Amino acid sequence: MTRGKQGEAVKPRAGGLLLGAALGLASIARAQDPPPADLTRALASHAYLSKLELQAVEGPAPYLFLFQRVAGSPPTRIPNIVNQLAPALDATLEVFEQRIAKPNELAPRPGHERFVVVVLASRSDLENYQRVVHAPWHMNVWALHDRALNACVVYEDAFAPERASSERARAARHVLLHACQQAWFAGQGGAPLESWLFEGMADALASTGADPSVVRPDPGAMRMLVQDAQDEHRSFANLRTLDELLTLGEASRLASFYRERTPKELEPLDTRDSWWGFYRQASSLFAYFWSDQEARHRPALVAFVGDALRGQVPGALRQRGPGRARARLAGLARARVQARRPGREAGFRAHPARLDTRRRHSTRTASARPRPRRRERR
Repeated sequence: MTRGKQGEAVKPRAGGLLLGAALGLASIARAQDPPPADLTRALASHAYLSKLELQAVEGPAPYLFLFQRVAGSPPTRIPNIVNQLAPALDATLEVFEQRIAKPNELAPRPGHERFVVVVLASRSDLENYQRVVHAPWHMNVWALHDRALNACVVYEDAFAPERASSERARAARHVLLHACQQAWFAGQGGAPLESWLFEGMADALASTGADPSVVRPDPGAMRMLVQDAQDEHRSFANLRTLDELLTLGEASRLASFYRERTPKELEPLDTRDSWWGFYRQASSLFAYFWSDQEARHRPALVAFVGDALRGQVPGALRQRGPGRARARLAGLARARVQARRPGREAGFRAHPARLDTRRRHSTRTASARPRPRRRERR
């Protein structure tokens, strides 16, 4: 169940949305009321959207769609997009509300009534949007989260071949989760959306499976993690211990970390993939902790997320470490990707005993550092 504007329970709306383009057009035509005054003012001063002609479409609660007008596009374009995106967003919103917000007894911030979904006309428009607004890119998706509007920004090319529905759903769900993190954030200021926890959560829970609450680490990401763990240079550049992950918080602090902590034996260090490596590891850790072994570690992770949404990051996370589960999470980099077999999904097995939570390299500055011990063969 999701929530309407006044908090009442609303049943999933997929059935009503998929009745056909004609019904969709009629319902949208009745619902094209102007955006609320505060949003109208924000759009008028927006660095990018103020230059566009936008069509406001009141979608099923709690979504307000803003479409970039496209001359010559078919009349069914808008209702088709709403029909496809709204159910995908609903499923992920339900996971956030029921599996994260409710157990932590968290409520949306005062004044939050709806989620704004901006639909641009092409990927080029999305790239231009990013350049103007300086919104950060996200893991594995062509979509943006606009902090000023707390809006999901996606694109649907009006004339290019249609993208796979799973790709479109994953992109929209990812940025919706960031909008949820911001809407439910109870700390001071804005939510730390660039933190490993929130970005990893958005990537992992943007699952496009039949049940969006069931997630597994991406096999491709797991292979990269294993490859990183097998090479001394790549391991230090792209993999963080759990303590390092919690202390750094986000990838923007990696540059100073490398300056202060890189052993001379590993210089020069290739850090070109470090940003992706940081969040790739974060997503895999979140997915592992959420779903491993019938989700028996999920309550600890949900408590972690609850602390973060209350503004207690990262200190409270470090203090709340859930014992053996924490050690298991730290061992994820030694995971073993299982080959896909008939009748089985690709999965992985983690060996927590094979990766200590402390690095074998000293973390003192490079000027007074002993040579590292030789790694043991496992």
